[in-house]
Amino acid sequence: MRCLAMGVFLAFLWSASSGQALSITPNGASLLSTSAGDDPIGFAADQLRPSTLPVFSTSSVEERGNTASTGYDLSGSGFRIDFNHYHTGVYNSLAQSSGRLHFGVASVSPFEMSGFYRRVGEGVSRYRMNVQVFDRTAGQMVFRYRYTSTGDAPSFDLVLGASGYGSGQEVGEGLLAGQFLPGHRYELSYSAYVAVPGSRYPDALGQAGQGRFNLRVVPEPSASVLLGLGLALLTANRSRRTRGVPG
Repeated sequence: MRCLAMGVFLAFLWSASSGQALSITPNGASLLSTSAGDDPIGFAADQLRPSTLPVFSTSSVEERGNTASTGYDLSGSGFRIDFNHYHTGVYNSLAQSSGRLHFGVASVSPFEMSGFYRRVGEGVSRYRMNVQVFDRTAGQMVFRYRYTSTGDAPSFDLVLGASGYGSGQEVGEGLLAGQFLPGHRYELSYSAYVAVPGSRYPDALGQAGQGRFNLRVVPEPSASVLLGLGLALLTANRSRRTRGVPG
């Protein structure tokens, strides 16, 4: 029973230590933006400059019937960003979420990413999803995905790391899983939008774009937790031998 309690306590310590791996770099460079509107009339935008975690917030804008909403769930264990967009059929109308986050980790932190962007509606529309993670310290790309396309499928998904639909350009580099290193400065940049593709489509219909990006980190257990776990196992084994219980 005592060993079970020790195991639960150690699991709690590991959970607590792994819950705050990420931190935003306090250099003022992080910027999150939500915008909607049409050209040449103008655009409305709402911006957020996070400097600490956690951030639980929603940004919403509306301009001439074009609407965009972005939900932020940013914590020490990961970044989740939700997109909800709608554009009208007016020439050059657009609804978009974009931003950049500068961050670091306290310990070696395995990560995994996922995401999608779904265009819903009839007619032709331009859609885009762009996600990039760059190691500013090493000067190396960790992951990059960009797909911008024009298509007329009634409903489909752009899935992070996979090919899209229609005539687009896809650039992919890196893996959806890996590890972040302490002492390194990283930059996550992203954008997702749905828009009328220009004057070639004067009768374009309204379109909706919905999606999500998720980055999750799980730090490796600290040395102190591993040491404590080893001591607990040794103590349990010694106790069993003292009582004459076969090992």
